[in-house]
Amino acid sequence: MPFVRSPTTEILMTIPLYRFDNTLEGRIPVRLALKMEVDGTAQLVRQGRGVNGGKIRRAVMRRRPGDPHVTTLRDHIGQAYSYRQELSDGHQPWALRPLGHRIRHDQSCEYNLAPSETRPIFLRVLLDCMATA
Repeated sequence: MPFVRSPTTEILMTIPLYRFDNTLEGRIPVRLALKMEVDGTAQLVRQGRGVNGGKIRRAVMRRRPGDPHVTTLRDHIGQAYSYRQELSDGHQPWALRPLGHRIRHDQSCEYNLAPSETRPIFLRVLLDCMATA
């Protein structure tokens, strides 16, 4: 006799629970996931069409106030040191950002890339990155 899945066996099963940033928290019963969906604390991901259409595959927690923002690759890399400079003739060469906190309103003006107060920091970073022979 083939196994027939009933609504009661569906409720006794467990599904993976993910945080809002897609990290796996663990497994929870389907009945708890359904309660979380009703409460608005989680979103359920269901299978599309086919024989198992509508079957709950996982639960994803919604982001709550006070939760940290999702970490992105840009958070680890930092701000880019170079950027595309718009010239009046239409060319877009690469330009280097200044190390100081000066705001430039004119893209074509000359400026100091390494002000004297930031040079020791820049040189220390440069020396730390160099490999010994």
